Amino acid sequence: MKITERKYFDIYLQSIGHEIPRLIKNYDFSEKNGNFDYLTKSSAVYSSNIEGNSVDLNSYMNYELNKNKFKIGKEIEEIENLIEAYEHAKKTN
Repeated sequence: MKITERKYFDIYLQSIGHEIPRLIKNYDFSEKNGNFDYLTKSSAVYSSNIEGNSVDLNSYMNYELNKNKFKIGKEIEEIENLIEAYEHAKKTN
């Protein structure tokens, strides 16, 4: 996979290449700059799968999008509880 053509690399390097270290150094990598909800939810689903929960990530995300159409069951509730625990751990850490 090529991100950019080699013929444009020198032009890019001249125009912004020297700025890259400064941009990386000053970039705000905190959560306020990105949404990690998906990562938290997928971690909860996969952790629950290890414990024997049969709900896969796709099914859980479908539930998230259509909560009013799904009946919350024990397995969904288990994932929701784990997400709450993860969120609590992030806040208190």
